[in-house]
Amino acid sequence: MGVGASPLADGGGHLDSRGDGPLVAWASGELLRDSQGYATGKVAYVGTATGGDPPYAFSWDFGDQPGIQGASVVHTHELPGDYIAVLTANDTAGRVATSTVSLLVSTSASPNADVDVSPRIGAVPVHAVFAVRENLPGSWSFDWTFGDGGISTESDPSHDYATPGVYTARVRAVPPPESPEFTFALTVIVMGSDPQKVVAGADPEISGTCRPFTQNVSFWSEVGGGEPPYRYAWDFGEAGTSDVPDPTHTYTAAGVENQVALEVQDANGTVATTTLSYWTVRPSCPVPVDDRPVTYLAVAAGGFAIAAVGTVLVIHRRRRSRSG
Repeated sequence: MGVGASPLADGGGHLDSRGDGPLVAWASGELLRDSQGYATGKVAYVGTATGGDPPYAFSWDFGDQPGIQGASVVHTHELPGDYIAVLTANDTAGRVATSTVSLLVSTSASPNADVDVSPRIGAVPVHAVFAVRENLPGSWSFDWTFGDGGISTESDPSHDYATPGVYTARVRAVPPPESPEFTFALTVIVMGSDPQKVVAGADPEISGTCRPFTQNVSFWSEVGGGEPPYRYAWDFGEAGTSDVPDPTHTYTAAGVENQVALEVQDANGTVATTTLSYWTVRPSCPVPVDDRPVTYLAVAAGGFAIAAVGTVLVIHRRRRSRSG
């Protein structure tokens, strides 16, 4: 199943959204690269829909450029960032469905810094807490803009969003001499009376075994809007589904990009979806000295993890914390 294609099927642990079912939208995004393989900041976004009464009309909100029409669009993100694009689909009967797609966009080198916000989605007013973590040696200064006119010079500011919308918050970190500055962007979704939306991600803490390879991944979800209780349907991109909000899944193939999809149906039957990619991180495993299993517990770092027998090694990367 590719990102953006509906993974739903009867008996597969998913909600039924075939042609006679509720309107369901799916968003996908592909990072575009130049002829030498370098990231450009451009993303090709594609929207699809099933159910409801076609034909469908699509619009996109990227935080910095709302209201873009069309199923397929190319958008340029000027800064490296952890972005969430929002797709809205309308059918001819007036039904509305939403989908989000999360993408980590890197257009330039940046230090080993963790830029984070919590929550990523919430009902207005949203009290968002931002943070820059990890090792930034020396004395740094920070310039934050929150996408609604608000600013801050704190390293770990908080900000109250009072109006519904999709916002792009940006931080510019100015280093001591002889260190490169960096900029980074984050998306915050503030819900009003608009249709429900869902976002999801994977915690960076991973564990598993080297031989045979396994990797245990904890996923999280946040829902905004709609009428609880909610029904959840996860597809992890390989054999495996779940119907809980924050599941754990064990992958069995290393170095594979898995397209993860989640749909959430509220008490009124409205369905919201989200997609993301998860790469199974190949650990650096020591040579076994006996028959003991080689296990690892680590924080994924730039596409790798380190494993050891009887030792816990913690490697740092950008982290994502959850609210609540």
